[in-house]
Amino acid sequence: ETYAAYQVVYWSTFLLAWGVLPTVRESLLSGQFTFMTRLRAGCKKAFKTYAFLLCLAGAGIVALAFTLHDWHVVPVLMALGNTYGLLLVSLLLGYGLVDLPRHAWKKSDPVSELRRRQIMAG
Repeated sequence: ETYAAYQVVYWSTFLLAWGVLPTVRESLLSGQFTFMTRLRAGCKKAFKTYAFLLCLAGAGIVALAFTLHDWHVVPVLMALGNTYGLLLVSLLLGYGLVDLPRHAWKKSDPVSELRRRQIMAG
């Protein structure tokens, strides 16, 4: 029962992160005027990006296979993926552990906060 809910959450997050959000981002960044031309331009840009990344990943896998003298590269790719994830989490957690108290410290001074907001307002 919880496995099905987990699968729904996992795959919906996966599709949003790798499909919908990049397309929406590229659509908003395109300089087109109508909705359909923005959407078309965003899809083209996202497709070009993913095609480039797919070619790069394929070349990397072939290079890894030649380096290892073996075509069984899945364990190495899994280890690299886990290493990348762990490094990214530790970097982001380290940044958050420093930035959140700094943000709270800056917000605690009402005079400088008012000055900052006045500057931001223009």
